[in-house]
Amino acid sequence: MDERTQIANRARRLAKALIEPADDAACSACLDALEAYVDLQIDGANYQAAQPTVARHLDSCVACADAYAMLYEARLAEARMPVPSIIPTFDLSFLRQPAPAPMARRLAELGDAAARLREAMAGAVDRTGERLRLTLSTALLELMPPPLATAAALRSAAAEGAPLVELTLDEPDGPVEHLRLSVYARLGAPDHSTVRVRVALRGLEWPDLAEVPVTLNVDGKQHEAVTDVWGEAVFEAIATAAVPRLQVEIDTAAIPPTTT
Repeated sequence: MDERTQIANRARRLAKALIEPADDAACSACLDALEAYVDLQIDGANYQAAQPTVARHLDSCVACADAYAMLYEARLAEARMPVPSIIPTFDLSFLRQPAPAPMARRLAELGDAAARLREAMAGAVDRTGERLRLTLSTALLELMPPPLATAAALRSAAAEGAPLVELTLDEPDGPVEHLRLSVYARLGAPDHSTVRVRVALRGLEWPDLAEVPVTLNVDGKQHEAVTDVWGEAVFEAIATAAVPRLQVEIDTAAIPPTTT
């Protein structure tokens, strides 16, 4: 699996996690099994195959993934510590007490952040018939995790700098099954950005993803473009200051008939 596919898969898992409702029972079951899961990983065992339910849940739950990361780092540090020749006796009665308040607060904060992000994503998407509209906002962008840096060679655009926004939306039952919005700052001209919109449509594959109309609304001004055979439309020289107010619209009813 190449790097581009890995990034796309991670983005899809993130989008799926954002739009799925929280499952307290699944989180509780995952946390109960987390210690054994980490022990298998530290011991070099095939931990994902041994506990596939935990592995899948960690891919889709930010709060549990953070708890896993903290526990894994603690166990890894413990495994690397030298063993003393004389082991003292300690009072471990505190282990029977509830989890420390700071960790509990941290997990609660992560859960709240994930819930706010799901709510913001739901409010940003508007579906009307064959039309899908995605509207960015400052609140939504502040809640999103930092975008992954993508090599310029993969984008075929050496003039593009670091990604400002990487947002993926999956809707398997909709006419637009997949939408990815990427915004890149222009090298040497940070006041302007390149906006890339890639779509996957139900029932269509390469090369029939070409000529899909995409509308980009920038502060009331509409920019029109059509996709290439890979389903990507590119908008150049968009004001970077307007990025938090961008609106992307795909109208599948306007797609011309395919010839293949």
